[in-house]
Amino acid sequence: MKPDAKQKILLALYTEYQRDLPNFDDITAASLGMNPDIFNITIKKLQDEELIGDVHLIWGEEKDSVPMGVVLSVCRLTRLGIDYVEKNFGIENGLPGRQKVIVLSTNFADWSLQELNELAARVLAEIT
Repeated sequence: MKPDAKQKILLALYTEYQRDLPNFDDITAASLGMNPDIFNITIKKLQDEELIGDVHLIWGEEKDSVPMGVVLSVCRLTRLGIDYVEKNFGIENGLPGRQKVIVLSTNFADWSLQELNELAARVLAEIT
């Protein structure tokens, strides 16, 4: 099952979350190979569904239905978001962060998600 846009972003955030000092600013539309409007509205949806929190949405003057931008610097995965990823993508809750990223990396390769596989490789390089 190849992930949809919401799952792809949530998987990227979860992968980044495994670092000792996650930098969610590294998760962008460009880094995931996504259209910026799709990325921005998907971040809004994830926040509306309480899978992530503390996202700053940037709106235009007319309050369009799609945010003009998002700021993820203080973003956090909620317990609901963590549980969603672990339940739906076969990750055991008690595994160390490195093992979680290895499991995800295998899935990313199977789904041909190069951008997520590259993120996983960077995270693995930093996790001991």
